[in-house]
Amino acid sequence: MEQEEGQRPDGKLPSEEPVAKRQRLEEVTYVEEATSIEYQITRTETHVNQEAVYAAYEFGVVASEPEPEQTPYTSEEAVAHEETSEVLLPALPPAHPWHIGAQESYFRQLYVADEFEHHRNNFLKLALWSADGTCMLTTSEDNLVRIFEVYVRFIHAEAYKLQEMTEEEQLSFVPHPLRSVLQIKEGETVYDACWYPHMNSQQPSTCCFLTTSRDHPIHMWDAFTGQHRATYRAYDHMDEITAALSITFNLTADKIYAGYSGMIRIFDTASPGRSYRTLSTKDIGAKGIVSCLAFNPDYSGLVAAGSYSGLVGLYTEGDRGVVSVLEGHRGGVTQALFTPDGNYLFTGARKENDILCWDIRNTSRVVMRLSRLVDTNQHIRFDIDPTGKYLITASQDSRAYVYDLQTGGVVQELLGHTDVVNSAAFHPFAPLVATATGDRKYAVQMKNFDDDASDEPKEGEEARATGAAGDQTAATEKGKEKEEEEEEEPEEAEEESEQQRRPHQQNVLALWSQLARRQTPGEL
Repeated sequence: MEQEEGQRPDGKLPSEEPVAKRQRLEEVTYVEEATSIEYQITRTETHVNQEAVYAAYEFGVVASEPEPEQTPYTSEEAVAHEETSEVLLPALPPAHPWHIGAQESYFRQLYVADEFEHHRNNFLKLALWSADGTCMLTTSEDNLVRIFEVYVRFIHAEAYKLQEMTEEEQLSFVPHPLRSVLQIKEGETVYDACWYPHMNSQQPSTCCFLTTSRDHPIHMWDAFTGQHRATYRAYDHMDEITAALSITFNLTADKIYAGYSGMIRIFDTASPGRSYRTLSTKDIGAKGIVSCLAFNPDYSGLVAAGSYSGLVGLYTEGDRGVVSVLEGHRGGVTQALFTPDGNYLFTGARKENDILCWDIRNTSRVVMRLSRLVDTNQHIRFDIDPTGKYLITASQDSRAYVYDLQTGGVVQELLGHTDVVNSAAFHPFAPLVATATGDRKYAVQMKNFDDDASDEPKEGEEARATGAAGDQTAATEKGKEKEEEEEEEPEEAEEESEQQRRPHQQNVLALWSQLARRQTPGEL
């Protein structure tokens, strides 16, 4: 079928595209050519067909032969295909002839977004890939949520060009600029954000994400237009809005789980408002704020809830209560993440260098410890690749480390950062890694200021607020909870004078690609 003049490969005219899709700077407009890509991998609306994906291409693992080229869908075929309740994913790039764990590859920066440095005292806090790998979401100190578009096949074309360069040419290579296509301003500090787990850019209704910020309810945003879609409100005993510190969808995306002080509130995704169910975490001794949430990807309904008390509780989606309690962290837990097979859980904490690995079939002891540098309250995040073979972690020593989960050893280090690396994330299916850098700094090192990079409640403050329990009436306990919430509020930047701050060295979002090591490169 011949394509009409001005018509896109997907059958749409440029004028029909969402506004955010057209907001690109001139230097990246040539990326439009990359949209004429084939679609050969399908998935249902509930989960990705991982077997089909990894049969063609595992992260850094050699495929026997490149997949044959397939004819793109015409606009009519795409519509007919959508009616079968299947979602289209971009075709995977050809396999690279190397293996990540064999010291035959290395990482190289291809794109860098430095727009965060244009705002005084700004720094990145979070970087998340969308489920379909086409977008990156970031949060930062300026209370902006940014969306970046990523054309995977185009990035791979650039990676192949870089692969053919000589060592001298690679050393002189300057990463391409990356610009956000959408910015959303939240009123206060953004605590957490998460993508809709079944997002696919071919279905605009699925392109959305959640944010939670200080003194605000949970917001759902449209990732194409930036419009506000829905609000999920929780109230305290004084009928005042209380903010969630952590949020996530369940696997079927019909429920939103949000962490609060001593409890998890569960919202119905289809019913915005103030209707929710409450699951208490105080019965397991986790009286602190529920700081992170993660669902087991095996659809067992198991959810891990970490708290600033240092405990991790394993719950089920039903009302069957706690399944197990994991005790091993000295500091407040900041992240929990299951492996793709659902058998292991990795947890990290603030002011604690070790990432702990738990076998959820026998949680009596820690089965593995992976090291990094975390000596403040800042959230330093990690991620597991889609095959479950590797874990990448950010670190405050200006590096990101890739661990082999079978041996527990470091197989790669991402060098070149000049500041704290606070987030590191694998692409959902391609050999790409995103890192985010920056933290709060001051001209004079002062006590407590260096620990305030997280903008979240302090464990000590929480302990003082909750330590005065006893045989008091229910009304008194509610009053104590109110005081606790007030004491746990983050310290505001207004309390710190401008003389105490100093410019940050590096606040950037970087996209890295893996390249085959045909010759030993110099110091990159």
